Amino acid sequence: MLTLFLTVCFFTNVIIGNTTVNNELVRDKYTYKKDKDTSFALDFHSHDLNDAEYAFVVTLILLKDTVVTTHCTGSLIHKNWVLSSAHCFYDLQDMKFYAWYGNYTVSPVVSQQYSEVGKIFIHPEFMNSAFTEPGYFFGDHDISLLRVGRIILPKYGRMASIDHSKMHGLHVKYIGGAPKRWSDGELRPLQIAEGVVIGCGMAMTRWAKYALCVTPKCSIKFHQPLHGDMGGPFLYEGRIVGVMSLSYQIPKTLQSSNGLTPISPYIVWIEKIRESFAKKLNGTKT
Repeated sequence: MLTLFLTVCFFTNVIIGNTTVNNELVRDKYTYKKDKDTSFALDFHSHDLNDAEYAFVVTLILLKDTVVTTHCTGSLIHKNWVLSSAHCFYDLQDMKFYAWYGNYTVSPVVSQQYSEVGKIFIHPEFMNSAFTEPGYFFGDHDISLLRVGRIILPKYGRMASIDHSKMHGLHVKYIGGAPKRWSDGELRPLQIAEGVVIGCGMAMTRWAKYALCVTPKCSIKFHQPLHGDMGGPFLYEGRIVGVMSLSYQIPKTLQSSNGLTPISPYIVWIEKIRESFAKKLNGTKT
């Protein structure tokens, strides 16, 4: 049984010169209250990321004048391509998004480390429906590919071809762009955490056949991710094995889990999108 639900609508505004935090939770009668100083993003007891090894992780933002709004997280798998979740952009393809990279303690308007998203590709079989209502759960085939302006990095994220059926028991790392606390504000490092891949239970698997869950390293507290974490990578031995898709309470336990969409069933789709787009340019894979 699912016993706790958190529906999150997360917006963080930053104004150059002084930071204004405007985080909003959309709550209902099923939602439990959170203390503003309680850590709850990345329910794996996350910590600040300062390792250049993961420079390929980006945050996907809205930008209006000098105001930055965090939306989701993604992974640069090529200088022009970002991998993320589909639900982050469903029905929002006409909005202008940007990939913010590099230094997250300085506004991208100041650092100029951001690039416009030119095209959003949502998996054609993405099912935009909740697993339960109310709930913070998103549809099957929750994966997207974003074409962005060129971002030059020493190296990009590499995808692992590990079959989703063989991922149970893997120790993975996860990186997300949402803050740990309400009071953290917008200008802060990305968060990195660890967990172990497990099954999500029969009900979830019937609803989203490829969905997997990741149990936190420490389960003393019940924490759940913010919307800004969605789309971020799950990594095994440094390679991307999945993207953040949902928050889920494991049946018959008190543990909360982050759910992932494994990428192995979608590698062919990702490559076809890139190849098809390249043909429209100059016939070279980009």
